[in-house]
Amino acid sequence: NTHSAPEFYVLSTAYIEIQNQE
Repeated sequence: NTHSAPEFYVLSTAYIEIQNQE
């Protein structure tokens, strides 16, 4: 991947938000 991984950032953010819901 020559570009910075925005997909990873989105997935990480979504995962963190899910964890925060508890």
